Amino acid sequence: SLRAQLASSSPKEDFLDVKKSPSKQRSKSPSRSLKRRSGRNSQSLDKIRVQEEFKEQQRKIMELKEKHRKDKAVARMSNLIGKNQIQRMSVLQEILDTEANYLKSLQLIVRARFALLDDKVISDNESVIMFSNVDRLFSIHQEISMYLDTRFLDSNDDDCWNMSIGDIFLKLAEYLPEYAIYINNHPDQSTLVDSFKQKKSFINTLYRSIPEFDERVLVLVHLHSYLITPIQRMCKYPLLLKELIRSTDEEHEDRKTLELALEKIQSATMEVNEKKKAYENYIKLLEIEETLDNIPKGFQLNNGERRFIRKGDLNLNVRGRPAE
Repeated sequence: SLRAQLASSSPKEDFLDVKKSPSKQRSKSPSRSLKRRSGRNSQSLDKIRVQEEFKEQQRKIMELKEKHRKDKAVARMSNLIGKNQIQRMSVLQEILDTEANYLKSLQLIVRARFALLDDKVISDNESVIMFSNVDRLFSIHQEISMYLDTRFLDSNDDDCWNMSIGDIFLKLAEYLPEYAIYINNHPDQSTLVDSFKQKKSFINTLYRSIPEFDERVLVLVHLHSYLITPIQRMCKYPLLLKELIRSTDEEHEDRKTLELALEKIQSATMEVNEKKKAYENYIKLLEIEETLDNIPKGFQLNNGERRFIRKGDLNLNVRGRPAE
């Protein structure tokens, strides 16, 4: 009890002396309390201001980096001649750009994980369920992205469209069992994330720490959207490889390697596609639920049975006339 804490924190005789001598007790000055409270409020506002400025700086840095990457790609494309060269280089550039963006998404998920752990919002066990082996996926794609960047940098501007990257995708195929771990954990991951929906510290930590989460009310939706990116990316690889193979001549030294990489990656993604569709439906319903007002207590739009079909305007008529 509070009384027991007071008794244990100071000698009994001193406590009794204070009771006998009221004149020795210090009375709290109301003006001092107000000043302290005002100081704390000022510090909180300054902290929020610094956080918002940091988020804005990060956003501008990302915009500048993206512009530099696009300008470089445009300059390279301008040196190419002929439809085949331009078409193949366009696919290669898409692979490079989307891989770089995917790496950023993985990095964001890792940052979110450490932010929540540092603020002690989630336990180590909850961290494993919520983020699975995303750290391992991030390491893998740092390596893949480095291989791609090096291959692009080592190629001449005139001959960049002819580069070979099939061996890099064969390397990626070796890592696909890591994706099985992430995908199999996904149902538990979604359930746990939703359980933190009403926990303000969870929302506040992510909003404060992740510049990309720029709307507080949509933090949970943003997190779900990023957590599905590994599944979406895995399903994207076969499409990119097919497009690159279509743009690669039969006699090209990389043709057979690309076909082998496609075969290995495609066999691993067949089951993933169904899980991806189910989770994308889950996120869409979650977005809709966030826009609803006056929801009855206990009502859940995302109950596991509903499916998003299409989006459009709903016109309601009452007795043949449009309702207001």
